[in-house]
Amino acid sequence: MNILVVNTSASRGGASSVAKIIHKGVNHYGYANSIFISGRNHDDSDSRIVDLGVSQLRFLLNVFLYRLTSVEGVMNRRLWDQVLVKYYSWADVIHLHNTHGYYLPNCVLELLLKKPVVWTLHDYWLGTGRCASPGKCRGFESGCFSCSHLYLYPSSLVDSASEGKRYRESLFFNSSAQFVVPSNISRDLFVKMGIPESRLSVIPNPLCDVPKDITSFSQKNIRKELGIPLDRRVVVFVANRVDDPGKGFAVLLEALSRLPRQEWFLVVVGQISRKVKREVRLSHLDVLYTGIIKDRHLFFQYLLASDCLVNPSFSETFGLVNVEALAVGRPVVCSDLPVFREVKHEMIHFYEPGDTSGLVHILRDLFRGEIRCDGMKPFDGNTISHFFSEEKAVSRYVDLYRRVLRESELKRVTEERDILKKATAYFAKESR
Repeated sequence: MNILVVNTSASRGGASSVAKIIHKGVNHYGYANSIFISGRNHDDSDSRIVDLGVSQLRFLLNVFLYRLTSVEGVMNRRLWDQVLVKYYSWADVIHLHNTHGYYLPNCVLELLLKKPVVWTLHDYWLGTGRCASPGKCRGFESGCFSCSHLYLYPSSLVDSASEGKRYRESLFFNSSAQFVVPSNISRDLFVKMGIPESRLSVIPNPLCDVPKDITSFSQKNIRKELGIPLDRRVVVFVANRVDDPGKGFAVLLEALSRLPRQEWFLVVVGQISRKVKREVRLSHLDVLYTGIIKDRHLFFQYLLASDCLVNPSFSETFGLVNVEALAVGRPVVCSDLPVFREVKHEMIHFYEPGDTSGLVHILRDLFRGEIRCDGMKPFDGNTISHFFSEEKAVSRYVDLYRRVLRESELKRVTEERDILKKATAYFAKESR
């Protein structure tokens, strides 16, 4: 069985992390042969990851054209033709992940959907008229006839939400794709968006490369190695794009500005713009910017060096970073999203989304020692293996690959049988 994986990137963002875990696991466990098509440049040594070859100039042109037209990947058709000549016929199953991100033309997406398809939905782009993370907006319930949130990713200058809603509905209704979501909450929301529940499977995002014995790690030594103060309360914030308003970094920044600055230290993991860095400087907070961390060992080192993870996001389909922090025994302070409550643990502390005062209250209790940071129990090995193990996730995806392949074959045989029946009836009538 040959699997062709398609995602915006193979190296940046939560979707790429999950896509790559499944891709590598399928090959590692010998279930099938998997090739990964990456829409953006990657620096992975895996020879089975194929770079689409989009230059920075071409990417910027695609972004510009999307802003004006709301049409994806206009400049990339020739690049896709070159890739599909080699891999389209080879593939038995297409595994789609994020199909937005200025790299995948609509005509190519429609062609891919003619194959047996498993489509992992990492955000709500497919169900909305345009945006990936609608937050509290429920425009999709009325068909997204107009959009007052054009600034949300992927941002556009043209309000084509209603056309986008109709187009995306035609995509999944005219295909036989099976969809995967990481949580029950996201499944229920996609059902409200119009995707049939019978075509939705819940597979939690898997954890990868979690340190085996965290008690053997010395937080003091790790902080020294990473250049983090030993005498501060250290907060970690993680996002692929820190500037994304939906990730709530501004809420965390405001909360820390209300606390004694000399007692707190902030570690920001992810891509951040100069503009946001200027805003941080004006707050006079002590901050360490790590950029995007691709080394999983290093990522967990920063979590182990911290006193807590703060996740102030306004909209998520899962919240894998919360689980990663819990897996190494670090408390999580996060906005009270229903999807975050699906993971139950004594080390999770909730506040209302956007409520800076509520976040300050929890962090102050943390600072006063009213919320324990040390000696808390992480997820045990059984919990990780039962809910979040890489092997279990890969196995469930392979079962889904086999299912869509069987259904596609059954559909083909049925169609051929129907054609044969019609032809037999026609010739029998003609012979009379």
